[in-house]
Amino acid sequence: MSRAKGNIAFRDGRSVFSNLGWLLAGRGVRLIFSFLVGAWVARYLGPAAYGELSYVLALIGIISILPALGLESIVRKDLVQSPEAAERLLSATAKTRMIVAATVYVGLLVYTYWGERNAAEQKLLLILGPTLFQPVLMTPDLWFQAKMLSKFTTWAQMGALVVAAAFRIGLILMHAPLWTFAAAIVFEMAVTGGLLAMFARRQAVHWLRARLDFSLVKSLLRESWPLIASSVAILIYTRIDQVMLRSMADEATVGVYTAAVRVSEMVYFVPMVLVSGLLPLWAQARERGAEEFHRTTQAIYDVQAALAYALAIPIALTSPWMIRLVYGDAFHGSAVVLALHVWAVLFVFLGVTRSQHFVLERLNQYTLWTTVAGAVCNVILNWLWIPRHGALGAAAATVVSQAVAAWLSSFCLTAARPAAWMQLKALLIPFLWVRYVRSNQ
Repeated sequence: MSRAKGNIAFRDGRSVFSNLGWLLAGRGVRLIFSFLVGAWVARYLGPAAYGELSYVLALIGIISILPALGLESIVRKDLVQSPEAAERLLSATAKTRMIVAATVYVGLLVYTYWGERNAAEQKLLLILGPTLFQPVLMTPDLWFQAKMLSKFTTWAQMGALVVAAAFRIGLILMHAPLWTFAAAIVFEMAVTGGLLAMFARRQAVHWLRARLDFSLVKSLLRESWPLIASSVAILIYTRIDQVMLRSMADEATVGVYTAAVRVSEMVYFVPMVLVSGLLPLWAQARERGAEEFHRTTQAIYDVQAALAYALAIPIALTSPWMIRLVYGDAFHGSAVVLALHVWAVLFVFLGVTRSQHFVLERLNQYTLWTTVAGAVCNVILNWLWIPRHGALGAAAATVVSQAVAAWLSSFCLTAARPAAWMQLKALLIPFLWVRYVRSNQ
């Protein structure tokens, strides 16, 4: 019996790490490839036009979280724990997202036509509006992640990336106008959704067939509403800087800032992939008892912090060379912004882990309050620092607000305080590494 259990555990572990490998490799290659093509686009457009496109993408990004409904981690958890309800869960998720996306899209159209926007901005908003339906198209990915079959999502995204990259390169060579690069973003989303739907159909994943179960939707939204609100707050404090820079500075400053942000955000996929890939083992540890769950959770925080340090330090030290190589001399001002902004990576890694930690502990409401605190902090600091320091002030505001949202705010909440102490221990790894190694031998 023990040998059988051991074999099962071995197979489960092998599946987890195989799935994790696909997630890391797929998203890593995709982000690096898209970053390089995006850098070429930025070189072609220049700081001002690139800043205009980035500003509109930031506006769309702030509202695009609404159609996602904060359901990713909750639906993945339910698919792992209740696989027999997969069809109902996926259909309820996709159809509810579709209704919300359509509603938000109508609101965007009203805002575009009735707001005081210039012609170029109106055109970009109208072209990028359909990206609000991306969460609907990505619904099958939740099933692939829960079943540790993320290779299918990787194939879909890589296929779309190659096609879209060729499209963007062609636009550059033809000296195409700004709006065509916005159209390329929508095109890539559509190709990804089409390929993902094809793989889902081949795997007999019926994610739209079941009738909409309103009682299930109500149950999901009851659990996810704090995550919806916190996701909005997260996007506010990760995107409002670009909006405020546009209003308090100019498009060129937005372009310089966005170029730096694109480099540091390249590594944001790492904690998300690790948390998604390790979720089955993490959930199983919780079932085995509090001690095992605490040990597993601390280990995940430690790994995330160690990876964040390993990425942030080299990027900060090589930022001038990196910016010059990737973007050219026109974006030289991005180097010092990158050297500061990249330290937000440390708190992003810990924050992503804490968010899933709260989901497993059913503490979603605390995610809301901590992210709202981060959003408020970021808006206030941007308002204070952008007029005096420009893009560098926005970068500093981002680092401080990420620290408040992902870590410091947890000390103010009794139920969240254990997570805060785990994060502190993880943050001290560079200074206490000898003790850490000895304690884990």
